[in-house]
Amino acid sequence: MSGVVRQELFFFGASVLTGLGLLWLYDGLCVFRRIVPHRNWAVSAEDLLYWCAAAWIIFWMIFETNDGMIRIHAFAGILLGVWTQWRIQSFFQKIWTKLLKKCGKKGKITKNR
Repeated sequence: MSGVVRQELFFFGASVLTGLGLLWLYDGLCVFRRIVPHRNWAVSAEDLLYWCAAAWIIFWMIFETNDGMIRIHAFAGILLGVWTQWRIQSFFQKIWTKLLKKCGKKGKITKNR
């Protein structure tokens, strides 16, 4: 395999990992919002900061791994990473939901009323 092909595969892999990381960070932000109640303006400010940080992360990844040349497969890799993380998250969420429902039916989880 030639060095150019290796570099492009590395770039695509970095793009996929960037997409995974961006969705993972946003999921963490959503969990934080569920734990700590927020007003609408605070949610908007957090989203603005997240998207500014996401743009900087993507720019940095493209600049460092591909000398700043924008390639369509970079964005395809980011979208693939986001989609993969979303599928993994959905899979584990279904498993945890089923597990918690089974525990709840056996009386191990109680609800405060």
